[in-house]
Amino acid sequence: MALKMTGADWKAFMADARYWPEDGSRWVDEWLLRFRGVEVEDLGEDQVEDADEIVVLSGWVRAPEEGCQIPGHYDFLDYARDFMKRRNTISAAVSIPLANVGAAVDAAKARGLKLEVPFESAVGPRARKLKLAGADWLEYLALEPPEWPEGGYIEDCEGKIDGIASSDVSVAAVAPSQVVLVESGAIVVEGAEEIDLVSHLQAWMDGRPVRTAIVSYKRDRQPIFDAWISEAKASLRIAPEQALSPQAPAV
Repeated sequence: MALKMTGADWKAFMADARYWPEDGSRWVDEWLLRFRGVEVEDLGEDQVEDADEIVVLSGWVRAPEEGCQIPGHYDFLDYARDFMKRRNTISAAVSIPLANVGAAVDAAKARGLKLEVPFESAVGPRARKLKLAGADWLEYLALEPPEWPEGGYIEDCEGKIDGIASSDVSVAAVAPSQVVLVESGAIVVEGAEEIDLVSHLQAWMDGRPVRTAIVSYKRDRQPIFDAWISEAKASLRIAPEQALSPQAPAV
């Protein structure tokens, strides 16, 4: 589905280093836009006025993939939608005691707040992939022994961040209020068997006494959010300082 943006939105999007790193490692391969009523395949920033309307019809982004010489292809519309979501709403990660989750969800709906609890405890066999809040993922990456295997580091951790594919979500920039999907990975410990990353992550998440919710709301609804977080006995989550994935030892 096409996405409509103003010229001001477009210029801010194309200048956002979150999507377009300064090192040029990610770039637009091609796009199709409707600009001033005409379909175009090229658009210079100096052509765009803040009040213009731009409709993003399609496009592809090229970004490097670990272990591959040829950059991967990603949907440009996914990037644009993610930017507009961030621009128009506030998203907050909050921790809710397990006993309060049901009531907190109902209270959020009653107040017109959008709430998502990404993680769900698995029933039966272990999950093949796991969805969780960015706040939980960052806390997991910052674990230390005994919760984290001594000397262990992560390899082959593929997944998505807010629906955008990543060849290694263990080193990608993640905000607490983003949703992380971990699709594969291993914890490597020298001299021992590899540990399945998804299984280890699931066991850690299942043992937590709280659930993290992602709450989204329009900026003018801040007082409503403040009232809800008090009622839900919830607390804001922030990223742990220097939450970095355990890395392979230097050779």
